[in-house]
Amino acid sequence: MKPRLRKLEELLAFSEYKGSELEEEVLASAGSRLYSRDDLLTLVQASSRELDEGLQQIAACEINGKLHSYYLFLLMLLT
Repeated sequence: MKPRLRKLEELLAFSEYKGSELEEEVLASAGSRLYSRDDLLTLVQASSRELDEGLQQIAACEINGKLHSYYLFLLMLLT
């Protein structure tokens, strides 16, 4: 991942998707640390295209307008 997109990974670290049954728990623990795509465009030094590529690399998904990382959730499903 490009160095300037590491911040993207850091910002989404607290909003990991853990499945629909645990979504309320994630929302409660992440609090104000949930970001929309527009939020990330202002916080991460990247173009729109680079941001989209970075979100794809870290396996991010959008739920109710907020982005979540789900890489570890995918790994859990595979094991």
